[in-house]
Amino acid sequence: MGHIILITGGARSGKSGYAERRAGELGGGLVTYIATAEPLDAEMERRIADHRAERSAEWITVEAPRQAWQAVRAATTPTVLVECLTVLAANLCSRSKRTASRQHRRQCSRRRKRFGMRRLLARERRWW
Repeated sequence: MGHIILITGGARSGKSGYAERRAGELGGGLVTYIATAEPLDAEMERRIADHRAERSAEWITVEAPRQAWQAVRAATTPTVLVECLTVLAANLCSRSKRTASRQHRRQCSRRRKRFGMRRLLARERRWW
């Protein structure tokens, strides 16, 4: 079984850059990048464009704002980077509560069966 590395930190603290460097090192250039952000406003469009420009052109990019787990299962590279779990959670919660909850329960059940893992929890904290 592979490793799961969870990278947390405050907003604009360098998490993405660090995660991308680590993914490149671990994957030897063979990385599937699963993007969860949607360009809903000009700021997000700019940030998405910046992230695209910084990524290796050799990486496989999959746009999956709500279907990240399907993209993870379909990935053929040794390293998969999901950017960003916070955005993914917000995307899933933005659907109707009933649909998001049902989908969340199914995904959690699949994760437990596949990885034997119950919960992964991360809280971003402000550091002074």
